[in-house]
Amino acid sequence: MKSCLNAVSTLLAVLCAFLFVFVAALTLFLFIADRTLLSAGAYKQALRGQNVYERMPELIAEQLIYQETHASGGEGLAPELKRLTQSDWEIMISEILTADALQTQAESVIDQLFVYVNTPGKPLKLKVSLVDFKQKLDGEEGFRATMHIIDAQPDCNSEEWAVFIASGSYQFEDVPFCRPPNEVVAASEPYIRDALHDLTTAIPNETYLENNATASNRTTRTDDGRDELQRVRRWIWLSLCLPVGLILLTAVFGVRSFTGCGLWLGLPMMFTGLFTFTAALITWMLPGWLIARNAPGGQVTIEGLAPGLTQALVDVGISIAHSAARTLGLIGILLILLGLGVLIAGFLFGMARRGL
Repeated sequence: MKSCLNAVSTLLAVLCAFLFVFVAALTLFLFIADRTLLSAGAYKQALRGQNVYERMPELIAEQLIYQETHASGGEGLAPELKRLTQSDWEIMISEILTADALQTQAESVIDQLFVYVNTPGKPLKLKVSLVDFKQKLDGEEGFRATMHIIDAQPDCNSEEWAVFIASGSYQFEDVPFCRPPNEVVAASEPYIRDALHDLTTAIPNETYLENNATASNRTTRTDDGRDELQRVRRWIWLSLCLPVGLILLTAVFGVRSFTGCGLWLGLPMMFTGLFTFTAALITWMLPGWLIARNAPGGQVTIEGLAPGLTQALVDVGISIAHSAARTLGLIGILLILLGLGVLIAGFLFGMARRGL
């Protein structure tokens, strides 16, 4: 009878150990995915790590030229802006939008977006501050950018500029975007600055990005999936208790000695760490494999986006995946070492007890 109970107990211990390895590895993977994909910090770190803010003038300039090249019908930029090259756009944008200002606003929007995602029933309304942009536009940076546009225009005589100066309105839309003689440009500087100031005062200090339903009727939607998402997240967090319960059951059914404690607890931990580390390697390599398999020549294309901006988005996505893989890999290594430590300690205590 006793041997039969021992056999049943051992069988249950083996079953619990196998379930522990599978459930613990899966739960850790889901937990790290949740902490990475639904965490504002992961996206902010990825954007900083890929130097997106420093590259933004180049990316925006390329996108503007790309859109102009692929525009159809009457779409596209104003005629005076079509004469600007990508290099011209880069210089102008870098004057108005600094990397620090872009990072501040982007990270603020990311934080607000994740508050929206993690708060069911909250309407989508993202505030973007335009104060820094207005200061730059009304200062030397805005003047240099405007002069860059004027310098790119075809030559014209001074009559159009004389009409602008004599009108006394100094509205920005009335500035004649053609290249007059140098002496006319120098004499027109205060009037251009006045026109820029007029344009700046018409821009609000902040603007809001919101969905159409929120903007039109201010109704709160509860069927957009955020409730289900939060329920799934709660279950992922609660599922962390399952491996703890399984390893305790493994100990109850299997441990009969210090050596057995090392075997029944240490080995499942080591195998869990091994599977977790393997999942980390797969997570690390999977984005590159998918790109190589599905993108011609390894170049991902997204309709409507320039190659540079597309590649930047891909790089950010890969960076986020690698961040999750690093965390998984570290946890896997720690579990392997912990399991090995428990295994060795069990054997040492067992040997010491037998020696006594």
